[in-house]
Amino acid sequence: MKVLLVSDTHGRHGKFDIALENEEPVDAVFHLGDFQDEEEYFEIFSDCPVYMVAGNNDFYSDLPREKEIMIGKYRVFMTHGHMQYVSMNTRRLKEEGKRR
Repeated sequence: MKVLLVSDTHGRHGKFDIALENEEPVDAVFHLGDFQDEEEYFEIFSDCPVYMVAGNNDFYSDLPREKEIMIGKYRVFMTHGHMQYVSMNTRRLKEEGKRR
């Protein structure tokens, strides 16, 4: 399975477009937040399932801040990381991933 993982596009999707074009075909796109009111864009222009969570700058999004999904036999924990204070260090994020 080939997954394109993106985050922090902040309303600018040009690099996403380039990455998707360079890596196609992909089986899934994971966007880990800070898309800033452009969540539909990623669903429209991706020819595969798109999984998204909201980031710390997605103020008006109804998407969850964290999500767990199954991809085949693998459980995937999706988060932007701000709830685990990743700007300080990744310890809490690693603990949360192990817990889940």
